[in-house]
Formats: sequence, structure tokens, C-alpha cells
Amino acid sequence: MKLTIGQKIRKARMAEEMSLEELSYLTGISVSVLSRIEKDEFRRVPVEKIAQIAPVIKKSVVYLCLDTTQLEHLSEELVQFLLTPESAEFLESTYLDWKKRNIN
Repeated sequence: MKLTIGQKIRKARMAEEMSLEELSYLTGISVSVLSRIEKDEFRRVPVEKIAQIAPVIKKSVVYLCLDTTQLEHLSEELVQFLLTPESAEFLESTYLDWKKRNIN
């Protein structure tokens, strides 16, 4: 089942036993905006907001934005690596290097 960004944020927040008020305090995003994000009331959630929320709920921006059903054929260990916040910088750097090599 494909989860929306809002559903993923809510699920992760609840797993951390965190209220919307706490998330608001830690991210600087108002409770009303966070509530609307979790209810998928925005057509598109600005990546800046996702980047503010992700580390607080211990998820990567990639995890929140990616349709993880596309990863079902990969091993659990690889999926966990791909979706950790720590891997984001490495993956971005690797991708940018690859892109430079393939554009020229």
C-alpha cells in the first residue's frame, strides 16, 4: 500500500510518541500547517517543509517523498540503507558525480 507524504509523517510522528505541538515547536512550522500536511490538504508540500520535518521524526527526505512500493524487489537491508537520513548526502553526492560523467 502506497502511503502519502502526510501519512508517512503522521505515522513516524506517532512512532516517536510526539504531538503535533511538539513537532511544531521543534520544526518552527505551525500546528495548523503540520495538520494540513498530515491530512494531505496541500497539493504539493514544499521540500523546505519536508526537510524541516524529516530529521525531527527520524526519517529521510527521500523516504518521505519516495513511493516506497517501488523498492519492494530490493533486500530489506538495502532499503533501510537507502531510506536513512545519513545516506542522503552520500546518495546525492554519488548521483551528482554520475550525472556530471554522463552529461559530458
